[in-house]
Amino acid sequence: MKRPLSPGLAKVARGARALGLCLVAWVSFLAFPRGVEAPRAQTGAAMTNRPHAPDRADPPRARDGDVAIREEFEAARSADALRLFIERHPGHPLADEARARLRTINPR
Repeated sequence: MKRPLSPGLAKVARGARALGLCLVAWVSFLAFPRGVEAPRAQTGAAMTNRPHAPDRADPPRARDGDVAIREEFEAARSADALRLFIERHPGHPLADEARARLRTINPR
């Protein structure tokens, strides 16, 4: 049968328990700085394969490089722009088309 603690020992035990709780709170404060939130579970519409919304923290996906090269080729209207395109993308199939356009602009 357990004997009750003396009043002095009970006070020490309550203090040790309070000290332990303070220690746990302090360690958790150091481990999780303020301003950091735990990730939220995705539910409903967030789980579908929809494009990224602007308010999401995820970075936007990179687009296909050929699309950017094609846009650069279509924007190249002068001889200097075509030369620059050929210098930037010498092995691309559109570089051959740029060379042909350059020959029509500046026949040599």
